[in-house]
Amino acid sequence: MNRLIKRFAELRFQTSEGEISLTFSVKVVDFVDPSQSVQQCISLMSFPKNQATADNKAIVVDGTTDVASSTLRKLKIGIIDDDRLIRELLKNQLKDIEVPDYEVEIKAFSDGEEFFNDPWHRQNERFLLIIDRIMPKMDGLEVLEKIRTQYDRRRYLCLMLTSRDSEADITLAIQRGANDYMIKPFSMKELRARIKRLIRGLL
Repeated sequence: MNRLIKRFAELRFQTSEGEISLTFSVKVVDFVDPSQSVQQCISLMSFPKNQATADNKAIVVDGTTDVASSTLRKLKIGIIDDDRLIRELLKNQLKDIEVPDYEVEIKAFSDGEEFFNDPWHRQNERFLLIIDRIMPKMDGLEVLEKIRTQYDRRRYLCLMLTSRDSEADITLAIQRGANDYMIKPFSMKELRARIKRLIRGLL
């Protein structure tokens, strides 16, 4: 949109009163809810009543009244692992990870069932999930399949972090929708590097 505004401002238009140039401003609100239709999403957005001046030369459309109050969007990092030590380690080591223009929020879950039962993941945000393969309730492959078939897959990055190191295990996880695969024991430095690489692709 910034490129479009710049190119549009460089145009010149001939009128009866001489040459003029025009510009416009834009606000984009990313609102996706798989349980709502497009029209229902639009109906939840408030627009100003007075959209044009009397002579119809200027039109202002503001997508919402309160988006401006929040300059940062959220990136939610979900850690899904039945090993409490791993959960605490990752929460502690990733709490200072920085993502430009995003506020990072981290939450840990003991298995896939706990993750899906928590309303935290149903919010209209972007997610990076770090998923263990073997868990007592809904293992990593089941989490991947549910994310890729029942949710907006564009909002979810999934990194499998597991001790299963066979070629068949890695291939199956990638086929189910994993964006990356790391084997335990792992290097925290390498994990952070992989997370940053994945995030660049998401944002």
